[in-house]
This record gives sequence, structure tokens and C-alpha cells, in this order.
Amino acid sequence: IIIFDRIREGIKTSKKTELAPIINESVSATLSRTVLTSGLTLATVVILYFFGGEMIQGFSLALIVGIIAGTLSSIFVASPTLLWFKFSVLEFRNKEIEKAKRKQDKER
Repeated sequence: IIIFDRIREGIKTSKKTELAPIINESVSATLSRTVLTSGLTLATVVILYFFGGEMIQGFSLALIVGIIAGTLSSIFVASPTLLWFKFSVLEFRNKEIEKAKRKQDKER
């Protein structure tokens, strides 16, 4: 979600019309935050796995798998999927401009 939000901001503010460089900048901007957040959460869950009881270990194992899969998919799957859908930067910008015009017309 954070990466897609950063891509959306990049589309609005960037002068570029190609999507790949905007995605690259967005992923690079959020990569350290994503890795740190996931890494610290994973470390905490691993500690719970080793020091928790039997019921906590099963839950912790599910969390470990989920954290790893979620982190990898948000970094390596989500952004290329956007490219795969052939998302058009220009169409998005035009739609945003139309929304702003409609909102401005309603306020008058």
C-alpha cells in the first residue's frame, strides 16, 4: 500500500511520462522503511517462536511466513504487476485533472 501510494504521488508530481522510472524511484524511496519495519517485526516474532509455548509457536510460525511473503510480494510483485497492467501515466493525470475541474465546478 505504501509503495502504491508513493507511486501515485510520483505520478502526480513527476514530469516523467514513463511509468518504470517513477516506480523505481518510489520503490527506492520506501525500500529501507519496508525492510526495517518487516525485519524488526520478524525478529520479534522469531523470539516469540523460540520462547513461546506450543500454541504461540504455531501462531508465530504463521506470522513468520506471512511477514516474509508480504514483504517480498510488496517489493518484488506489486510494482511489476502495475507495469504488467500497462497503466498509463498520462491517462491517470488526465483523470486527476478532470476530477479537480469537476470539484471546482461544483464549488462555484
